[in-house]
Amino acid sequence: MRQIIRKNGGITYFKNNYELLSALHNNNYLPLLQPYYRRHRATFFRLTQQLSIRTTVQSKGLLQALDFIQERRNSHAEYLPNEIGLSFTTPRWRKLIRHKVDGEMKLHKGHLEACIFSVIGDGLSNGDLYIAGSEQFADYRTQLLSWEACQPILKDYCEAVQLPTTSTEFISQLREQMQQMIEQVDEAYTENDTFYFDQNGKPHLRQLPKRTVPDNAEELQDEMKSRMPERHLLDVLHGLFSGYM
Repeated sequence: MRQIIRKNGGITYFKNNYELLSALHNNNYLPLLQPYYRRHRATFFRLTQQLSIRTTVQSKGLLQALDFIQERRNSHAEYLPNEIGLSFTTPRWRKLIRHKVDGEMKLHKGHLEACIFSVIGDGLSNGDLYIAGSEQFADYRTQLLSWEACQPILKDYCEAVQLPTTSTEFISQLREQMQQMIEQVDEAYTENDTFYFDQNGKPHLRQLPKRTVPDNAEELQDEMKSRMPERHLLDVLHGLFSGYM
């Protein structure tokens, strides 16, 4: 079996393909980015070194992470020390990046870099990040309609999107909607036994009561197991290379 594995790419080949297959089953495209990212890795690093990227939000975690990978750009290690926070990204990215290696939590270098550059791209698109001096080349405000151009079409637009046409009516509508929402929340709170506030005003959720297990649950479990025979991993690999399962 070891000879078959070595002949067909080795452990690394199987590990990479396992990650790809697992990603497809979970509708997760993130592990699939590495081959495409590696082709343009040098370009991403050159761009982020040349451009002065600034943030419009209070958190500096993303830019600190960028400095972290820039300092370790030439490292050949597969994993980096767990010395930065990942609050700027999603749980799915964090699960992919963090690995326990020899009992110590590490950061997968390739996935971390792809994640940071991906979040930077999103940030530049949504306004969380900007490039210092970029207004000298293109100012998005020049593409907006002037107030004089908006006034003739304002009434028709507001009617189409069901908004008031004056500032006074607009504020009044917002206040009315807010009051309605407050009343709905207050009414729902009195009917929700699992939600409460403590003496410091902090909200809490009580633990839900345990659901009763149906009488036929064990029978269903046994029936499912009987229709899914257990297979050993080596048998699966043998069947894969033999052309049958």
